[in-house]
Amino acid sequence: MSGRQDEGQDFQQGGNLLPAASGMRLTSDSIQAPSSKNSPTGQLPAPKPSKGIGTQRGGPSVVEPSIAEAIRLDDPDLTDAAILRSLPPSVASALHPVIREFIDPQYGFDYELTGYRLSGEITTADRNRAGEILSAAMKPATIGVIRESLALLKAGTKSRGMDEGDLTLTMQVLTDECAEFPPDVVRAGCRRWMRREMWFPAVAELRNEMLRLVKNRQLIAAVLAGPP
Repeated sequence: MSGRQDEGQDFQQGGNLLPAASGMRLTSDSIQAPSSKNSPTGQLPAPKPSKGIGTQRGGPSVVEPSIAEAIRLDDPDLTDAAILRSLPPSVASALHPVIREFIDPQYGFDYELTGYRLSGEITTADRNRAGEILSAAMKPATIGVIRESLALLKAGTKSRGMDEGDLTLTMQVLTDECAEFPPDVVRAGCRRWMRREMWFPAVAELRNEMLRLVKNRQLIAAVLAGPP
């Protein structure tokens, strides 16, 4: 797709989804992503199987994608798992999910991830390295990716009585909102809404969809940006 080829160009920077942290630099590219559901046992979420298959002695084995590969697959769950795989060992072992359990009136027992806590010693170098990993995974989508995603969303849904002027303004507002989010979150958010809903979303609806998909990255970044 043409929008994916320009991710290093035509860059539009929106609001930064990463919390401020002095001295936190970022880089990395080979992690494991958490699943969208987190275990209520307090353990880190188990990564989803990747779509790549490799071969090892004794039979085929799953080859987990790197962060960059997962982002290109437009699956935020795979990206989250790749992030967890790529964290320095001292950070990965110290990172624990905080779970809120509740009773859903329709489905019964349920739980949600509300944050992470750190336990144990983490070196400054490892904390900075983990910050680099999160920063790379949170880099905002380009204008090309955003416009392409919104065009597909518009083509796949119905609009509620908007004239051309209203639609143009709405698309510009949505473009500005999407500029805060990584490309896999923008593309997955638009695609999932289009497949699930009949009507073109309001700004708040699409923003909430993308916030849900990027939530795990934000929570890890927040705890890493906190006090040592």
